[in-house]
Amino acid sequence: VLKVYSVRIFALQKFVVSALQKFVVSAFCIRKFCSVRFFALQKFVVCFLTFSLYVL
Repeated sequence: VLKVYSVRIFALQKFVVSALQKFVVSAFCIRKFCSVRFFALQKFVVCFLTFSLYVL
């Protein structure tokens, strides 16, 4: 009984570790993607403001 229990705990531990790794990787990718999008948006806003000031 104890052997089966320890095997189950080990499997659960492995599952939790892999899930955490996936979560960290996905969170990092999402952050990277969002920062790239934010940078593009910032550039667009700056260009738009400069253009509007130049026109007006």
